[in-house]
Amino acid sequence: MPSSSTPSDPHDPLDRLTLDESLGRLLLTTLQGLSPSERVAFVLHDVFGVPYDSIANVVGRTPTASKALAQSARARIRGVPTPVPAQHSELVDAVCRACADRDPAALTVLLAPGAVALADAGGRVRIASEPVLGAPAIAALLDQLPADAVVETRDVNGQRGLVFSRGSRVIAVACFDVRDGLVHQVWLILNPHKLLGFA
Repeated sequence: MPSSSTPSDPHDPLDRLTLDESLGRLLLTTLQGLSPSERVAFVLHDVFGVPYDSIANVVGRTPTASKALAQSARARIRGVPTPVPAQHSELVDAVCRACADRDPAALTVLLAPGAVALADAGGRVRIASEPVLGAPAIAALLDQLPADAVVETRDVNGQRGLVFSRGSRVIAVACFDVRDGLVHQVWLILNPHKLLGFA
């Protein structure tokens, strides 16, 4: 006796529409988890085919840094695990202590060996404009911040990050991509125009 229910047609346009909408929402949610510069680099290059030389002019970075932004976004969209909030906070707290103690060795062990740091100075602060690769180099980069700067943890883009200040003036903000108990990426913001909201 035939069943009273019929299996859904895998080619049913309504099913296809529902799937497309679900995938669209998933992509939007994933894009929201990227930094603004990562989103711009990824969408311009991977969706519209804009070359990195042109993207560099849009995001205010070098072509190499723009390529690194797109690669980072691509890796996260492909399913890099979402960091555990408690783990993220604990690790950033440890990074804060290492920075406050001016202890590059302690900072190095908190960073993944292949970690990457991107600094956005907006051409106004003398610091590395290319991606900084490797734990020792990133520790040395953070050690370049003024010795009298006070560092504290603060919410940055919905996750715990670091704010460096001298007196009432914020001079740098750092946010982190934490996975598997280590920092894999550091975004260091030094552009004075972008720091106004953290004062």
